[in-house]
Amino acid sequence: MSNTLCNGGIKNNNPKSPIEYFRLITVREFSDYEGGTIVDVITSAEQFLNTEEEAIDEPFYQIFGQRRIEDNNPKEIFLGEFYSLDKAKEFLYNITGEVPEIISY
Repeated sequence: MSNTLCNGGIKNNNPKSPIEYFRLITVREFSDYEGGTIVDVITSAEQFLNTEEEAIDEPFYQIFGQRRIEDNNPKEIFLGEFYSLDKAKEFLYNITGEVPEIISY
């Protein structure tokens, strides 16, 4: 089964954690003009369909933690990359104990 467009997140209910919210995004990898690759965030169904032929492989998922406002560190930190939506959702469940709210187009 191929990966689909899926963006979502879940609030962190642990008040002692510096992370307030976990964000799940869909990304795709593309070739750049210098022979390398770039990863771009896919935010809409139109973008998802329009990039299907240009993408190197299946879309995949990244999870970021958004820090609490009172924390003076960088606002968002990268937590992981997953090649399966089920694995990304499982990761969020293992951290929060709750099923993430998934917004899929």
